[in-house]
Amino acid sequence: MKIWEILDLPKTNSIPQIRKAFVDNFCSVKVQYYSEEGFLVMREAYLKALRYARTGLIEVDDIDPNDRSMCLTAEVNGYLNEILKIRRSVLRESEDELPKEIVSRLDDIVYFMTSMMALHDDFYGRIDVKNWRDLLQSEFLCIPRVVRFLRLPILRACCANPLLPQNVWVYLNLVFHWTDSSQAIPKEFAHEKRTLQTELDPRWNLNFGLFKQERVTTPEGKPDRILPMWDHARSMSISPPDTTDYELYAIYRMNARNAIVDGDEAEAERNFVKAAEIFDKDPDLYIIYFEYLNAIKNEGKLNAIKDLHLVILNRLLEFFPGHFMFLLSKAEINSVRRHPSASIAEYKELAEQFPDSLMVIYQLSEVYRKAGQSAAAKKCIRQIEKMYPTVQERLKTGRGFSVDPIAVNEQLRLNEQAMNLIEKQKKSDKESDAVVRKKSRAG
Repeated sequence: MKIWEILDLPKTNSIPQIRKAFVDNFCSVKVQYYSEEGFLVMREAYLKALRYARTGLIEVDDIDPNDRSMCLTAEVNGYLNEILKIRRSVLRESEDELPKEIVSRLDDIVYFMTSMMALHDDFYGRIDVKNWRDLLQSEFLCIPRVVRFLRLPILRACCANPLLPQNVWVYLNLVFHWTDSSQAIPKEFAHEKRTLQTELDPRWNLNFGLFKQERVTTPEGKPDRILPMWDHARSMSISPPDTTDYELYAIYRMNARNAIVDGDEAEAERNFVKAAEIFDKDPDLYIIYFEYLNAIKNEGKLNAIKDLHLVILNRLLEFFPGHFMFLLSKAEINSVRRHPSASIAEYKELAEQFPDSLMVIYQLSEVYRKAGQSAAAKKCIRQIEKMYPTVQERLKTGRGFSVDPIAVNEQLRLNEQAMNLIEKQKKSDKESDAVVRKKSRAG
């Protein structure tokens, strides 16, 4: 059958119409007659229609029911299992009877969850928070019992494929109250709870802005119609649509981040390289890996990964020239692999560029110390102690040399850290001297 016959829809490039046709057709099949094969054919028609709407391209207009490449993945089953469970619940015995308030809205609930499944199955659709806002305006979500009924099934479904922007996770959490302390998540949802914690954590926020399709305003001024990319390209006289597989890239990027969260270095690196091979113009990919590598303070490990670390830092400096933290980290990693004289020159140049950074001077002192130049190292420490009160006051009152508030905050934090390291070293030296004097007296 042709994809448009399966969807019972005239050939169109309207994504909302395609999505509605898929949802309508799925919900029209009675649960007693549901079959995996029929669903897979319907889903394949939906995906091909979406591809056509966005690119104007379609490989084959027919769907072969015997195509073995069509299968139920864990991501698809995340929604499908929950939807089928709800639909089959009305066939159970009276002892498992659902509350009347739920039964009366069962068709609405199934339609809503199917609409979520259809949206989630469309990468470019699901990364746009507006689509979720539109969907979650359903009036029956104002009924507390319905929200409680959907709370865990929706969580399980979303966590089966958590590739969503953080603002979408935040929005869904506001609706379904997953982190509400008064409604604990059951123990059997441990995986989902952990996924939720990661996705809501600001430290692991991933930006999807580079992958969004442009919305084109029609001559009538209506912004809700999406022109297919091939028409848009002709009208704007621009090059054909980008063929980069952003969804696959985003999956590798997410997997790299998750491996970093789990502390799996090998898996993090593997997924990072895979992601960069597909698309290397996303600063977020390099930032999350930079922060991971920057947390490593073991010199042996830093030396082992110096080449990868420098590739990432150099790429980040292409995105953000003159970025204080990236330049400081580059100098730090270079101090492990280069001759001390080259590192000393690099740190001196940084000290001129960022005169409010005492951490630059402290790291310079460390290079001097390791090179056996103890007098120069001590001179740096005395300089830090003398400058510290004035520099910190200057930064706090907005009179520093940097106009970048992020750089200012980092310098304040690192200056304090440098002083703490100096105080800690002094205390250690004092204790060591006391031990030596004690042994001397005892001798």
